[in-house]
Amino acid sequence: MKAKLWMACVGFSIVSGSIVKANDAAAQPATSVEGGVQSTVPKTAMFESEKATRKLDEAFAVAIERVREIPHCGGLFVELEADGVEMLTKSIYMPTHPFDEQSLCKSAAAFTWVGGAHTRLCRRFSSLSKERAAMTLIHEALHHAGLTEKPADPKAMTAREIDNMVGDACGRKSLQRELSARIER
Repeated sequence: MKAKLWMACVGFSIVSGSIVKANDAAAQPATSVEGGVQSTVPKTAMFESEKATRKLDEAFAVAIERVREIPHCGGLFVELEADGVEMLTKSIYMPTHPFDEQSLCKSAAAFTWVGGAHTRLCRRFSSLSKERAAMTLIHEALHHAGLTEKPADPKAMTAREIDNMVGDACGRKSLQRELSARIER
């Protein structure tokens, strides 16, 4: 049985332009239809910063693309018996509480409790490159899927080891290898 740490959170989210209670937002993936093509969009709480919202949108699109297009990237979730796109779309991205900025955000750009749907984005998330921010979202989606981390789980990988694993499987070089392999076929 997975031990879950959960943050008490009563809030509201914006899903596809509508304000809904956070619990309702977690129930359905957010999608939009543009030109007859269905695409996923991140579910977010209200960010005060347009820069943060823009960075999340850009990074989310890259993260979804990588999980869908790169077998090794999507495979990280398969090992956890989860679907990467589902973990990303069911996550609710929220700004951190000021207290967390002074504690948890000192060593991270985002955090998610294992098994939890709420991903807290630290202020510095908006300063990351689009690529690094996308890798951060995938890292956090793995926690949503149940991946544990040291020090809470002594047998687990460290945050840096998870970052390296995600970068190797989902990063720009991995995408280039996948595209080259497709061209050769």
